[in-house]
Amino acid sequence: MNETAPIRQDPSSWFQSDEACRFWQSCDRMSARRLSQGSGSVVYCSMRERGLLGWFSRRSIVQGGPMVDDPAQLEGLLEQLSAATADTIYTEIRCQGDYSALRPVFEAHCYRYRPHLNVLIDCDDEASMLSRMSKSHRRKIRIAQVMEQRGGYQTAYSTDSADFRAFYRLLRRHYWLKVRKPLPSRTWFEALLRLPSARLLVCKCQGRVIGGMVQIWYGRTVYDLYACALDRRHAAYSPSVMLYYHTMCRLAGQGGGTFDTMGAGQPGVAYGVRDFKQRFGGRTVEYGRFLHINKPALFHFGSFFFVSLRRNETKAPL
Repeated sequence: MNETAPIRQDPSSWFQSDEACRFWQSCDRMSARRLSQGSGSVVYCSMRERGLLGWFSRRSIVQGGPMVDDPAQLEGLLEQLSAATADTIYTEIRCQGDYSALRPVFEAHCYRYRPHLNVLIDCDDEASMLSRMSKSHRRKIRIAQVMEQRGGYQTAYSTDSADFRAFYRLLRRHYWLKVRKPLPSRTWFEALLRLPSARLLVCKCQGRVIGGMVQIWYGRTVYDLYACALDRRHAAYSPSVMLYYHTMCRLAGQGGGTFDTMGAGQPGVAYGVRDFKQRFGGRTVEYGRFLHINKPALFHFGSFFFVSLRRNETKAPL
């Protein structure tokens, strides 16, 4: 990071906004709080799963990163954060900006840096966006647009509860079979989509939802929170590609901005999702994450427990 560059991250980050804090405070098994140090602040969210899993999944997440102007503010916020999250197993700060200049401060407070990538797509005008894409993505877009013109297929934002329920069924199955991580409940998504910043984008074929994405529109940034699509079953429509392309065009049409794809795995580790996102011509950045383990024994046991549990989950939900 350039030493003359401002340390404070983009103040438009939704994850550090009052709206996000209030939403997490209203959620079951979640709590959130804003800590302040001078003009600096940080919003953290603590959460846990149901039942016995909850004992091994107590965690605190800072999405986006602290909003600070200098190292002294970060020092004070990390001290407050350590005290406020001492009862959780670990605290993870998921950076969405360049905190490399402040890495020594994090490490001095026992936060371990973990490399993690993200893909940020600049949305300016359609011609420029297409020129930066891979040939395969441009070809899929052309074919899907022909299918749209023929009728029976569309990509559009929806507030229809039936569309949401159909999307959630797809997402739940996707998380069970492939992602194998906890997925928030349907009521959690319903509450999220009532927020002014949240939107649901769906791809429909003959009236049936074949893909969707839950997004946050905040300032000049769109965040891809959750997405899935039946790409193999509906290859001619390329729903995943069209979800991205429709979002990019909509953002460009509203003055332009950044499409934050919310993660692209670890550097040096093959990851198909990252390959897919990079084909849109976005910038691959390594802002990383900072992990503070409050309870080492529970952290390592919980990690082993969850890996074993996921390996044994073979039956998909209906």
